[in-house]
Amino acid sequence: MGKRWEEEARRHRDEFTTHFLTFTDPFHDRSEFARELSEKFDSVEVLHRDDTDEYRKLTRGKNGDSLLAARLLIPLRYRQLTMYQTEFDRNLQMRLIDGEYDSTLGLRPRAERETIL
Repeated sequence: MGKRWEEEARRHRDEFTTHFLTFTDPFHDRSEFARELSEKFDSVEVLHRDDTDEYRKLTRGKNGDSLLAARLLIPLRYRQLTMYQTEFDRNLQMRLIDGEYDSTLGLRPRAERETIL
């Protein structure tokens, strides 16, 4: 069991090195690899719809920078995207989510409206 785990860990390490660390031009756009890396790690950063205006303010204009708005981003697993009813905003190049914040449980999906048939 341990030997198999070790072999799998080495294979993943080597795949990561080959796919993400072997580039010759450090200033070349690597966004396609960033997307693949997020998928490999099963994570994506999203923005709560209520924070959209603040995100724009921090990222746009002469002094705007995406690092200034990083604190507004919420990490989710890919499989959680449908739970939060995400929508991709082309202008922001960001997924927006709806949800409710609970001080104990953190971010929760909005409760579905009860329907009577």
